[in-house]
Amino acid sequence: TLTLGIGEVQGVFDDFVSVAGAGTPTIDELDPAYAAVDTTIPATLTGTGFSDGMTIDLGVGVYAKNVDVVTGTLANFDIQVASKADLGLRTLTATTSGGVATLPSALEVVEFTLESVEPNEAPVGQDITVLLKGFGFEDGLKANFGKGIDVNSLTVLSQGEAEVNLTLTYEAKGG
Repeated sequence: TLTLGIGEVQGVFDDFVSVAGAGTPTIDELDPAYAAVDTTIPATLTGTGFSDGMTIDLGVGVYAKNVDVVTGTLANFDIQVASKADLGLRTLTATTSGGVATLPSALEVVEFTLESVEPNEAPVGQDITVLLKGFGFEDGLKANFGKGIDVNSLTVLSQGEAEVNLTLTYEAKGG
């Protein structure tokens, strides 16, 4: 309803103004598309029609926390995966005041993995920094390379990479 007035004269007009809603949402991409069991990681969702109050569902044991709609096309949130969450692909469902959108196979729940250690050998008696590559790394990650290999520091660079500074003592065994 629109009300216009000049002095004592006023007019009320219906159907001249409407409030545009956010529209039906669409989902383009979830980044990252993987999350490890028993972790919490930051995520970004892109699409259209996002609005404040949007909820995100990723199925049993996987939770969307701290959903922040930055713009109508971008939302940030934390993916929290329970320790007993089932492994496999998940459909993401986003719900706004404008409707519901789904993205099949948006997220894959995986176990913590280690794919490589680079370099994987070093001379005894020296400090070396190695790069661990895998998935599911987060702050608090600990490493034990065995007797004679002392971990001086460990820095998680991303959920897929960590840097470890080691000292190889004379007690280190080859192999």
